[in-house]
Amino acid sequence: MPPVRVVEVDQKFYQLGALKYTFDRNYIEQTAVLPAIVLPFVQDGQVNEATLARTVIDFSEKDDVFNRGFVGAVIVQQEGVLKTPKAAETCESISLGKDTLPLIRMATKKRDALPGGPYFLRGSELREAWRLFPDVADAFFAPLQPTPESNDGNRFSLLKVSGIFGPSLAVAVPSRLYFPKTPSKPLNGMRIVVKDNFDVKGIHTVVSNKSFLRFRPEASETAPVVSELLAKGAVLIGKVKMTSFADREYPPSDWIDYHCPFNPRGDGYLVPEGSSSGSAVAVAAYDWLDASFGTDTSASLRAPAAAQGIFGLRTSHGAISAESIIPLVPRFDVVGFMARDIGTMKLLAAELLPKTSPASATTKFPKKLIYNPDWLQCPDLPQVRDMFEGFVAKLEEFLGVSKSTYERIHGPASYDYQSKWAKEYAETFGKAPYLSPAIKNRWPYVKTITPENVAGAWEQVDAYKKWFQSKYLSADPETGSTAIMVDRWTWKLNYRDTLKETPNAGRDYGFGQEFSPSFAELPELVICIGQYEYHSEISQTIEYAPVAVSLIGAKGSDQMLLKLAEGFLNFTGIPATVLTGKTPFPAKEHRLPIDWKL
Repeated sequence: MPPVRVVEVDQKFYQLGALKYTFDRNYIEQTAVLPAIVLPFVQDGQVNEATLARTVIDFSEKDDVFNRGFVGAVIVQQEGVLKTPKAAETCESISLGKDTLPLIRMATKKRDALPGGPYFLRGSELREAWRLFPDVADAFFAPLQPTPESNDGNRFSLLKVSGIFGPSLAVAVPSRLYFPKTPSKPLNGMRIVVKDNFDVKGIHTVVSNKSFLRFRPEASETAPVVSELLAKGAVLIGKVKMTSFADREYPPSDWIDYHCPFNPRGDGYLVPEGSSSGSAVAVAAYDWLDASFGTDTSASLRAPAAAQGIFGLRTSHGAISAESIIPLVPRFDVVGFMARDIGTMKLLAAELLPKTSPASATTKFPKKLIYNPDWLQCPDLPQVRDMFEGFVAKLEEFLGVSKSTYERIHGPASYDYQSKWAKEYAETFGKAPYLSPAIKNRWPYVKTITPENVAGAWEQVDAYKKWFQSKYLSADPETGSTAIMVDRWTWKLNYRDTLKETPNAGRDYGFGQEFSPSFAELPELVICIGQYEYHSEISQTIEYAPVAVSLIGAKGSDQMLLKLAEGFLNFTGIPATVLTGKTPFPAKEHRLPIDWKL
């Protein structure tokens, strides 16, 4: 009889997880599944109704997987009293309110005890409980689960559950109670997702291209940054969507092979922005997810973090390994991460970023603030303009200071990688691969760019980096950076159903504000400082969109930026945690009048 994979407990769906213990006999029918609560280890094995009731309340408050329906059987872990531990297993009963429940005593050593929490009994097997959630925002490309036979914990398989949430994919998450924090596991239980250009052993890296899925086999290794996260206790639950090869694509004209995820903010039909859009959408949409990882080349992570109103950090170039990640422009590509709260961002930075100078532990901040007044003007969004100006004024007060040629590189770098695998694909299958318009539309122009043009562009980038790092944002041994640069990350509304005459032409980007950190290899932290009202063309009522700004510092000042953001948010009273769903901060719900007509 094949094992039962999905069960329903109190109108919620679960998957049977890893086998954690085998009893000496079957407590229920082999084909049946009984939800059970495992109590934390008790030396003397004493448990009563009051203790059980307190434990149920404690589990309910701490865990989004546990629910009252798991109290179908009670399992007590206690020190074994006989030479054969299995012989110490007994079955009794215990009351909880009006219910009389089977109580199973499980003999074990304290060092071998299971974490208390929800489990499933199936015959003699005790298995973990993983709750299934729907991906209603279409953020996931591949929900994942660990492969049990993986020796190093780095191999994964696709979650093979379908249909229970209609058209939405199911995503499985383990109980938070299974993961106590320890010095060796500082990220224990942190649920994460990665962008689909990160290699994960046993899983295809598709980069939103069906031809590449056919061309490239499953990854044989996991990207080092993901392996490091797993070793520190993080739980990888899936790979999330991205634009094709991390290029610039906008719905509905682009995103050809796979569908663009849905920005949960506002009316639900604003463009999620950027190639790391799935990473940002997942964090903004789901409170059962803690953090996400993506890449940033020229705002690939910063733009979606702003559009979704969450925290997002483009790290200093080279601070985190980009090995086993499909590149776009290696000289500009960096690994970054996103979360809903500054505490999670600081924890990830502390565990992943190098402590390259004493400034990594600094509590001092720069005394020079730089921004471009033209970039803070929003004639079409006066609410946002006022928020920007108020933000700068408050930042000055907090710090105690007063104010004071991309395409020639992007095109050839992208063409170099694309042309190599496309040629191999053609040789293998006898057909050309599909490449999205955002990529192909650039190539005729790219072919006009001479090696001298490319060399000249790189000279300009090197000169810009040297000039910018020396004149504006230099490293400082005390504060990490000689100054802080402020930028705006909120623009005119962009609806996902706005038809364009042609797909993204993929050229003539020129130089934009987002390129300074890319060219100068600097960290940039996006934070949400508020939200503004707009009249939605979709819901035809008042909705709210995020207002985001960024802080830029010298190379290596990543952790200082996070500490500065935390201090500033506390100083101003802006929440250091944003909400999931329609709004990053609490807001009044507006509804159409009952006599409204289409």
